[in-house]
Amino acid sequence: MLIPISRELVCILGLSFSFMLMFASNVTQNNMQKTIVSSISDDNPDFHVEGYTVTGVSYSMFAVSLLFGPYLNQAIGPKLTMIISAFGYSSVAFPYIIESGWMIYGVAVISGVAAGCVCPAEAQYMVENSSPQTTARNVGIFWTISTFSSLWGNLFVYYMFRGKLYIDQSTRRTVLSFLVGINILAIASFMALPKSSGDHTTEGYSPSKTVKKCWAILKSRKMHWLIFTFCYTGFQQAFGEGIYSPSIGFTLAFGNSAKELVALSGIFMSIGALIGLYRD
Repeated sequence: MLIPISRELVCILGLSFSFMLMFASNVTQNNMQKTIVSSISDDNPDFHVEGYTVTGVSYSMFAVSLLFGPYLNQAIGPKLTMIISAFGYSSVAFPYIIESGWMIYGVAVISGVAAGCVCPAEAQYMVENSSPQTTARNVGIFWTISTFSSLWGNLFVYYMFRGKLYIDQSTRRTVLSFLVGINILAIASFMALPKSSGDHTTEGYSPSKTVKKCWAILKSRKMHWLIFTFCYTGFQQAFGEGIYSPSIGFTLAFGNSAKELVALSGIFMSIGALIGLYRD
């Protein structure tokens, strides 16, 4: 049975494809970040950047910015918030192309803030384009399409890294330029998002009222129980995206296949996530 194409569905599909493009670059970058940093260090002994530290800075800023992300979203609206955040994400790959250590750490801060702002905006845009009857369907569509992001990005990386024990500068710049191109498409996609349907527009709150409502939710008993789940999810994501795949790339027993297996692990994690979605 075909799903009727309504304005709400067009908005959800546009949102899903925009995030798929943005995360295709971001998730792929996180997956190979340690590998890229290590190869730059091999070429330039004066390059002192630790890939795990960069990831830690980014996710720390992500956590902090989630405290004020909703207020920015209320002030300028979800679409503009997502566009600005997409620009923040687009800056991630550039410092690795020019191999600037201080810029890499600076952009890690920017991307972390962008992540904390884009999540509340995405949630509001989805709520504005969903009804109680279509919420489950729309959430499923969004996560199915956006989960493909890691698959497409890592397929290209797998092709470029195939058979290489050492990732040379030319290969690095080709891969990173590809990710920048994807980010530009993501920005254009966010700009092209249609205006939310007027049927389910969320109530506008002043910044002070938004603060009060956020703290009220945080102090609720149900949220206290969910904190354990959130912590587990965070540890799982940190291990899967930040530690597991890079460890494969430094496993000498894999020989010349080690670097390509970094991308392959990202591909299979994406496939596993899709299987998990359908099993649910």
